[in-house]
Amino acid sequence: VVHIHEINSNGTVGKEIKNYDWSSGWTTAEFYEVNKKTYLFLLKESTGVVHIHEINSNGTVGREVKKYDWTSGWTTAEFYEVNNKTYLFLLKESTGVVHIHEINSNGTVGKEIKNYDWTSGWTTAEFYEVNKKTYLFLLKESTGVVHIHEINSNGTVGREIKNYDWTSGWNRATFFELNKKTYLLLLKTSSGKIHMHEINDDGTVGRYIDSRDWSSGWSIAVYYNIGNQPYMFFLKRSNGTVDIHKLHHERMVDYESVKENLKYGDIVLFSGDDPQSNFLQIPVGEWSHVGIVYSEATTHKDVQLLESIPSTGVHLINLGEKIKNYNGRVSIRHLNIYRTSIMKKDLEHFYEEVKNRKYEKDLRELANATIDYGDKYGTTLNKEDLSQFFCSELVAEAYQRLGLLSNNDYLHPSNEYLPKDFADINIKLLKGELLPEVTIKYV
Repeated sequence: VVHIHEINSNGTVGKEIKNYDWSSGWTTAEFYEVNKKTYLFLLKESTGVVHIHEINSNGTVGREVKKYDWTSGWTTAEFYEVNNKTYLFLLKESTGVVHIHEINSNGTVGKEIKNYDWTSGWTTAEFYEVNKKTYLFLLKESTGVVHIHEINSNGTVGREIKNYDWTSGWNRATFFELNKKTYLLLLKTSSGKIHMHEINDDGTVGRYIDSRDWSSGWSIAVYYNIGNQPYMFFLKRSNGTVDIHKLHHERMVDYESVKENLKYGDIVLFSGDDPQSNFLQIPVGEWSHVGIVYSEATTHKDVQLLESIPSTGVHLINLGEKIKNYNGRVSIRHLNIYRTSIMKKDLEHFYEEVKNRKYEKDLRELANATIDYGDKYGTTLNKEDLSQFFCSELVAEAYQRLGLLSNNDYLHPSNEYLPKDFADINIKLLKGELLPEVTIKYV
């Protein structure tokens, strides 16, 4: 069964203009344009049957222009353009076989220009454009492995420019543009988790800008524009629930929109010359202060941040209050890990041990940390001393107590860490990972 609806000027779903009762088994439906004419591509994975239809000027499905009887097993069909020419990318998840075809000027599938025999398991293939260059994003749901390739000027798959090893379960990736900037939305149907990233100018995945924890079951995410307003359409295939959201271009994410997602162990970074920042005397990079989320928000209580500052030493503070009064930029990095009751108790025990200890007054420790002797010279000038803490020393010691950083690494005792180390995208944890920054306040 097929229903076609108009989309209203406010982005909502309008009246039904047509419905059809077709045969069952169609697993892929993709629209594409050739010579300013729109076509519908339909595919049955189980049989390899393909039908191509023109789309009429009133939005209904028009005459069938071609049908094919291909081999079964094609799980992905994506259309993309390079140098004003349209191509079809076909992928079999079970085998990793890929075929690329030109699309003829009449909308039919033309000659095969390239085929590949890749590893199996690729569940998502999406094309996107940055600075007039086309890229291919490949994802394996079962492992979280991601490969990004350039697309050559002849439509073939070019060199791999980046790969990532993310957590498993991401089964939907949608690229969209907002104010001439490209973004990536990732969705896990099993949990309802959503992550959004900027895309860098070189086509790689950039900073993490937003996250949501929705109910499970959202299986489809589609981006569309009405006028100059972009929207995202979400569907639960299991029960037919639909949500439509406006997308907004905002330079900062409001604290109230992210605080419910903050969990103990998340990192909070501060930049600026606010008196609450600690490292003003010695240049240590963009970030001048760092803290760790100690406890989550509740109905009657804000997120608690564990930090060490010159005026009070080690203490807890309401994060919302600190951000409101902070004269500078604030970013968070979520700790992506399975949290256990033991981890929570370890953090609580650590706080009880160190609360009210004074801020580290010996600037020689800080100066030694900035030199980074451990990595440069295979030795360290600092010896661990937990009687006082500067901010990043406190966070590093907490991570060591949680088993996230090694406490047996003599080259990197906790007082060798600086705020910038917790902003480093290459920081290696013993378990879990720190996700890219989400900026929640700018100067």
